[in-house]
Amino acid sequence: MSDSSSGITTIVVEQKGSDAKECIQRINAGRKLLRFFLKKKQPIKLLVVGGANKGLKASEIKKLFTKDEIKFLLINRKASNTREKSESVAKHISDNNTFHLILVSSSYHLLRAYLTLVKTFNDYGLHYVKISIFSSDFNLEGLKRIFMYGVSELVRLPKYAKKGHLTIQLRYFYSFFRHLRFSPLKL
Repeated sequence: MSDSSSGITTIVVEQKGSDAKECIQRINAGRKLLRFFLKKKQPIKLLVVGGANKGLKASEIKKLFTKDEIKFLLINRKASNTREKSESVAKHISDNNTFHLILVSSSYHLLRAYLTLVKTFNDYGLHYVKISIFSSDFNLEGLKRIFMYGVSELVRLPKYAKKGHLTIQLRYFYSFFRHLRFSPLKL
């Protein structure tokens, strides 16, 4: 599929297993986006991934949503790390008619989550999917954290990538910041 004019938008919220408060913050940010798209009557799904080791249980996640919102909610708790979450998302994308993905995470994790997702999508041949990012705790301090952790996140990525792919990782790193736009949605 290469036609981005049809299909649905999927909001992906990555749980942080060790911090229930942060999980709820990320899910609530995803809910704001969900309500925004529902008001515009656009096809939308919200996928919560992660939490295999800890994280919120499916029943706890569902309690955060209204009955109308639950119809658009998908939960996959099998993944326990960023790579597994990305693979779970890639499988969902390839099985559904998704053309736009909005990744919701905290500012300190956003870069690694984005880079891992791009690498996984390339592995799955999902080059047509547009990826946007949305921070659950965006502020100036959050922006500083993205820049501060950027280099350290690149150092962590090689364990997921094949040897000699630093150039590709740097290209994604550059692409991440080049495409970073500061135009907040009026939610």
